[in-house]
Amino acid sequence: MSPVPDTIAPSRTVSCRAVYGWCLVLVCLEWFYYRLGQQPLRQIGDLPNVISVLELIEIAVIVRLIGHGRRDTPFQAGETAFTLAAMAVCVLVLRQIPLAAALALAILAAWRLRKRPSCRASPFALLAFIAQFVLLGWPFLALHNVVGLLDAAIVRTVLQVAGQEVSGYGTYILRPADNIGFDVMWGCATSTTLVQNLMAYAIIAVGFGGPLRRSDRAAFLIVIGATFALNWLRLILICASKEGYLVWHEGTGASFLAAFYAVLILVLAYCRTRPGQMQPSA
Repeated sequence: MSPVPDTIAPSRTVSCRAVYGWCLVLVCLEWFYYRLGQQPLRQIGDLPNVISVLELIEIAVIVRLIGHGRRDTPFQAGETAFTLAAMAVCVLVLRQIPLAAALALAILAAWRLRKRPSCRASPFALLAFIAQFVLLGWPFLALHNVVGLLDAAIVRTVLQVAGQEVSGYGTYILRPADNIGFDVMWGCATSTTLVQNLMAYAIIAVGFGGPLRRSDRAAFLIVIGATFALNWLRLILICASKEGYLVWHEGTGASFLAAFYAVLILVLAYCRTRPGQMQPSA
C-alpha cells in the first residue's frame, strides 16, 4: 500500500518582483497622465512630442534593472496587502497634484525593496526618473529662471557682437527692428535640459554598467558642457531670425538636438562598460 502524499499548504507569499511590477506600472501610468497634461495627444503622430526617445530608453533600462537570476525573500501576505493598500492610497489621495502620486509610489517602492538586492536598483532608478520632472516644476521654477538670466545675457552678447540690433533685460531678448521679443525662462533655460540629460545619463549608465564610479565624473562634465554649448547655440539661432525660430524652437532642429543628446548619452554610457573603464565604484 503506497504512502499517502503530504498535503502541501498553499503559498501565502508573493514574489517581490511581482509587487514591484504592479508599482512600476502605476508609476508609468501616473507619469504618462502628467505628460499628457503638459502636451495633449490629439493624434498618434503627436506622441514624440509627448514622450521623448530618451525617456523611453530610461524606462526600458529601469525595467531591465529588475533582477532575473536571483531569488529574494518574497513578500508575506500581510506585507503584500500593506504595500498594495499604500499604493492605492497614493493614487487615490495624491492624484490631483501633478506627479505627487508617481513620486510617492516611487519612494514607496525604493523603501520596501531596499533590502532585496534583485529589485533594489530598479526602484531607485525609477525614483530618479520621476525626480527629474519634479525638479523641472514648482517650486524649482525660480532656479531655472536664474539660469535663464545667464542664458539671455550670453545670447544678447553674441548677437550684438555679430552685428545684430538686439537689446533686452533680465530674461528678455528684444529685436526692436522686427518688433519681436523672446523670453528665456523655464523650458528654454539650459538647466531644464541639463537636469533631464544628467538624470538620463545616471539611469542609463547604471543600467548598462552597474553603480556609478569616479570615472563617471568626466562623462557628467561632457554632458554639462555639451548641454550648455548646444542650448546657447539653439537660443542664438532662435533669436537671430524668424526662420531660426521656426526650425529650432518647434521644428526639425529641436528634434535633431533631442536625438543628438540621446545618442551622446548612450555612447557615454556604453563606453563605461568597456573592460578598461571598469573601476571600483565611488
